[in-house]
Amino acid sequence: MNSSPFAMTFQERAPLSCKDVRDIRLSIEAPFADATIVFWNNLLFQQDVIELVKEELYAMANIRFLMSGVNMCPRQRALGLNRFCLAFDAVKVVDAPCSRKASHLRMFIYKSTYSG
Repeated sequence: MNSSPFAMTFQERAPLSCKDVRDIRLSIEAPFADATIVFWNNLLFQQDVIELVKEELYAMANIRFLMSGVNMCPRQRALGLNRFCLAFDAVKVVDAPCSRKASHLRMFIYKSTYSG
């Protein structure tokens, strides 16, 4: 990616961080806390990490849309027990290309219910 002429522009607009997500407070640390659109490729995350990140996403005041590789609010789960599912409405499921060789990846799009 660094050899691309657009690499610097991309890195300025979408900073990448190589850290354990458990060591990042997404809801209060810049630039994460300022995000309005979040893409979370969480297919290989352990369930305890997913739950931790869901709590951080719930606390992010600016987030408007979330694209996730995992269905975070299955219908059979009791919604009252899950603050994340109260804060986000599932709006669409799409099959997105992730590489030219691999099959499409099912992604779940959520919209924040926060009205502020």
